[in-house]
Amino acid sequence: MMTRFFVKNMRAAVLLIAVVTWGLMIPGLAPAQSYQSGVAAFDRGDFASAFTILGNLARRGDAKALNWFHLGAARGAPRIQYELARMYLTGGGLPRDEARAARWFGLAAQQGYRPAQVRLARMYLKGRGVPRDVRRAVAWLRPAADKGSSPAMFLLFQIHMAGRGYPQNTALALDWLRRAARAGDPRAQHQLGVFYAKGLVLKLDYVRAHAWFNLAATGGHPRAARDRAWVAQFLTRKQIGRAQALAKTLGPRR
Repeated sequence: MMTRFFVKNMRAAVLLIAVVTWGLMIPGLAPAQSYQSGVAAFDRGDFASAFTILGNLARRGDAKALNWFHLGAARGAPRIQYELARMYLTGGGLPRDEARAARWFGLAAQQGYRPAQVRLARMYLKGRGVPRDVRRAVAWLRPAADKGSSPAMFLLFQIHMAGRGYPQNTALALDWLRRAARAGDPRAQHQLGVFYAKGLVLKLDYVRAHAWFNLAATGGHPRAARDRAWVAQFLTRKQIGRAQALAKTLGPRR
């Protein structure tokens, strides 16, 4: 009898431990992922944690989290307006509605929130939720770029270089490309490398190509390391050393 009682209670204890342990990993039960913990993080200024927690809940359709985003956006908080716009754009937790996404991006953009300015510009470029309008896109990209947004700089390069729906201006395009590259944008760094490696738009220069590919590879560009290796076959060891030294002077200043 004692043995059976002991075994029975041991099984109950193991089951209880399992429920408690695994319960912490179940969405909705984890204290770190609760609505209250997200609001508390926001109140203490830990915005990264707050938007991660509340955003995850909202995208799963949590009514409290969605209401928090709508209230915050209505009260004029640009970061919350931006996150709410993303939900409407992607259909995460809310019915997909590109027009509403553009509206909330626009309200955040008007307050100078750079990510919203870039997102809204992309919507104007593609005609998503708003009529396609390249000039309006440029009008939103300029203030974001002037305040240091490398994605805005790179888009301005593309617009001025392509000349579709906007006057083509190679010199201005290259200026924005260089600014984006120096700001640390891997796409811009790789594009400069391509121009130098192929002698397109810019004079052929394998040393500079290697330097920009090197920076782009460090930044995680998927093709930069391969292109750097291709350029290296045309360089001596001394030239590669020069390229590596040059790369240290081209990146963002810390």
